[in-house]
Amino acid sequence: MENYTIKKTTETFINGIKIDNQIFDKNKSWYRVIKREEVINNLIECISNCKSEPDIIFMKKSLKYLLNHDDEFIFYYIGSPTYLLKSDNKKDFNLLCKVLLRLNGTRFIKLSAVYKAIKEAGFEDSDTIKSLCRKNKLKINNKDIYLP
Repeated sequence: MENYTIKKTTETFINGIKIDNQIFDKNKSWYRVIKREEVINNLIECISNCKSEPDIIFMKKSLKYLLNHDDEFIFYYIGSPTYLLKSDNKKDFNLLCKVLLRLNGTRFIKLSAVYKAIKEAGFEDSDTIKSLCRKNKLKINNKDIYLP
């Protein structure tokens, strides 16, 4: 199974690859990356100002859910308070990361295919593969190589 990581500064990154903001701005993805702590703080503020008991109950449920996890960054769905956390649903989290990378125009090559081609060319060790990837500015995770 792939192992993706997300990060958000002023830009969104997946496995160190910058995701073009156009993907989010033009609603190609309804998910956004946000700090879990920021959502928790927003929920606490909303709960303290809310007058609707059903809304308070719902927000407390979301707050409890988020407090029971320790992900630094999470996906949230625009239009509804739905969250996707790696620690809770790694399969869907990784699938969304892969979809966003593809929307971003990131191309993949299976790492096993690269190992096979390099061995067929007479190179045997994985350090050679890593050095070739670094030289060509390719990013590697445990299963794929991302092409610029």
